[in-house]
Amino acid sequence: MKSLKKVIMSMRGDKYIEREYLKVGAKFGFVVNLLPLSKCEGFESQLDKLNELEKEYSSRGYRTIPIRAFISLGAYNKNIDHLLGKKRGKNERPIYNAETYKKSLLY
Repeated sequence: MKSLKKVIMSMRGDKYIEREYLKVGAKFGFVVNLLPLSKCEGFESQLDKLNELEKEYSSRGYRTIPIRAFISLGAYNKNIDHLLGKKRGKNERPIYNAETYKKSLLY
């Protein structure tokens, strides 16, 4: 059974999910750039939030955004609008950047 949070998220529009994904990604990118991972309180929970939004964004058929792009946005205020709203190709598999990042750093 889906959690209430997931049900509510699935009812939100694509633009809402896109904005939240961008906002959480920028915050994550800012934190990653400034603090060593061992000293960053809440790092893992922030990464989990990003992972959740990334999966929802991807489930709607969009390409996900690389972690490096979120670091550029959050740490250096670089515009990454050109990466938003890009639909995956017919046979293109989703890429879960946050999940991969978490596995490579924390496990």
